[in-house]
Amino acid sequence: MSLIHEALKKLEAAKSTYNPPAEFAPLPERRRPKALIIVAVLLVVLVPAGYAAYSILTAVEKVEKAATDDTGLDALKASISAPRKPKAVSDPSAKNARGIELFRSMQYEDAEKEFRAALAAKPDEAAYYNNLALTLALIGQEDEAEALLKEALALNPRHIEALNNLGALLDRRGDALSAIKRLKEALNIDPGYADALLNLGVALEKQGRTREALDAYGRFLEKKPADPLNEEVRKKVMRLKSGLIVKGA
Repeated sequence: MSLIHEALKKLEAAKSTYNPPAEFAPLPERRRPKALIIVAVLLVVLVPAGYAAYSILTAVEKVEKAATDDTGLDALKASISAPRKPKAVSDPSAKNARGIELFRSMQYEDAEKEFRAALAAKPDEAAYYNNLALTLALIGQEDEAEALLKEALALNPRHIEALNNLGALLDRRGDALSAIKRLKEALNIDPGYADALLNLGVALEKQGRTREALDAYGRFLEKKPADPLNEEVRKKVMRLKSGLIVKGA
């Protein structure tokens, strides 16, 4: 064996027994935990989807249960199509009463609003037409007032207040003959109706029917001896009687 071959042989023997130091040892290859990654992905994707599916199934179960259960069905219907509560309808009588209160305190515009509300809620009540008409007459809306009084009488021809108010309004508008007719209709219903007696006396006086006017005034004073208007009526009576005396002389 040559020296070269011997040297190579020794070198091969040395390589087979050589162990490198630990710090030079090659690091083992790290493998990614594929199983853990797959599990994490599944959790991220499938858990929310599963929860949503569970929620849907739960809702479906409730609907199915409600559909087979009378009580549940009623509750389900109520939750889906609960009827709206109707708006409270204002009481027309309360509106009318409030209007009268405002009218007496001479708050005519506010009284008008209340009477209109009462009439809108109950358009077949003659008294509401009468009250609104009287209010409008006092604030100068005489055309509408007259129309409303006629509406009241169309509903109730024996509405004595409407007859009296229409008579007084017609007289103020220069139609004394129509006024006298309406006022006498009221007195045919109630011969002692003091307001109609007073208004009749005024209308008759304008027509020059002095003796009839005196009769109406006299009956008014009998029915309302303590009325605030008595002093004025007595002056009318004295003046008319004086005129009769002079005229008869």
